[in-house]
Amino acid sequence: MKRFKLGAALAALSLSACAPAPLTDARKTEITTEVTQRVTAFVRQLRAPVADSVVAFYDSSMVFGRAGVLVPFESLAVNTRKWPAGLSAVLGMNGAKVVVLAPDAAVYSARLSGIVKDSTGQREVTGAITFVLQKRGGVWRFVAAHESSPLVQWVHESEGAAQRP
Repeated sequence: MKRFKLGAALAALSLSACAPAPLTDARKTEITTEVTQRVTAFVRQLRAPVADSVVAFYDSSMVFGRAGVLVPFESLAVNTRKWPAGLSAVLGMNGAKVVVLAPDAAVYSARLSGIVKDSTGQREVTGAITFVLQKRGGVWRFVAAHESSPLVQWVHESEGAAQRP
């Protein structure tokens, strides 16, 4: 019986030694700052985007959800590299919240608004964005993202075309 108790005690001790230490509030604040800076750098990159620089923010496992579709990294990278010349987005993030999940994982959510410009003109955009970031090789990368924007308000055909809220 003593041997069993000793074995159980050693097993419990080894498991507790493997468990990660809880994150301190100070460390959570540091991670929040790192993640916020990374997202801010990404948004700044969209002002005059260089496709490969934008793609560099994505992890190769990334999945992007938008309008009921999940876009895997490969498609996202190809589509990003096909962006037309002159495309730019000046976006602001409001009400940002970062939830730290682990020393190397966090979720960033915010409302976004701004202007997207291309060769046909410009349009205002609003919506919400959520990024899941994981720190790999010392760099925070997007492993998942979801964007939502207001749905088109459909009006009766006698009243004209669809209007954005």
